[in-house]
Amino acid sequence: MKISKLLSLLIASSILFIASACERNVTIKTVKQFPKIEEVAKEHAQQFINLPTEGMNTQQKLFEVRAHEQDLRKEGMNEEADYYIKMFEKHLNDYNPELAKLIIKK
Repeated sequence: MKISKLLSLLIASSILFIASACERNVTIKTVKQFPKIEEVAKEHAQQFINLPTEGMNTQQKLFEVRAHEQDLRKEGMNEEADYYIKMFEKHLNDYNPELAKLIIKK
């Protein structure tokens, strides 16, 4: 009886250890990806330099930004998607403040 309890406890602690190691791995991976995500967001925002606030080209590019965000979310990268949108909005405000005022909700 004592051996089975000990074995169960050992298995349970092993599972918790593996789960926590996996969680830490995801966090480390996420932190390393943030600079790349900001770079992509900046590149996407640069596409809006001198674009009118209305028009098919502007709408298409906004759809592409949202599609990129959704691709990240489909991969389970919600924090990265949130960060991407935050950085896109920041850089959009730098490159096309008039458009940023129209689409960014505060």
